[in-house]
Amino acid sequence: MRKTSGPKTHVAIDAAASLPQGKLNAIRAAVKAGVKPNVIARQFGVSLAAIKKALEGMK
Repeated sequence: MRKTSGPKTHVAIDAAASLPQGKLNAIRAAVKAGVKPNVIARQFGVSLAAIKKALEGMK
């Protein structure tokens, strides 16, 4: 039987700063094309918070 070490904890990082510029550009283009942020997050494998941080630079 496999032991688990307890609940997983998530470390908060500045997600948008850690994304490569190409991925940021693709995220911003997807938003401009009308794709919903939660769909983009799932597609790119990042959190919704990372998407929102990436979009802050667009304003």
